[in-house]
Amino acid sequence: MALRDEILAANDRYAASFALSGLGPRPRRGLAVLTCMDARLDPLPSLGLEPGDAHVLRNGGAEATDDVLRSLELARGLDVGEVLVVGHDRCIARASAPGSPDAETAVRRAVAAIAERLPQLAAAGFLYDEQTGRIRPVD
Repeated sequence: MALRDEILAANDRYAASFALSGLGPRPRRGLAVLTCMDARLDPLPSLGLEPGDAHVLRNGGAEATDDVLRSLELARGLDVGEVLVVGHDRCIARASAPGSPDAETAVRRAVAAIAERLPQLAAAGFLYDEQTGRIRPVD
């Protein structure tokens, strides 16, 4: 079976018991999470969140790009008041970019960029260890 067919069959099973149709666009926890696109990171369960609890923004390296900042501006209109930036140490996006800062520095920069452009949002940084599933604060 081709991957496309596997995906469609999996979606049929998912849709057969779909229970999220009552969710609105506002995240229940008033939270946004910016994290890396790395497939080893599963942001909702790793942070104790459920579908509908948070907006999740992902890109290579958990960067606070102009597009991410634009999305966070929109999220403010949907009652988001806090942002978690979750980077990780073994980030391939960082390793493949010459001169890229280490993960901790990158998380600090993302938090600072959010604080500068959107001071009404409380932003905090964390590093995720994809070997243990644990996060630790970045101050």
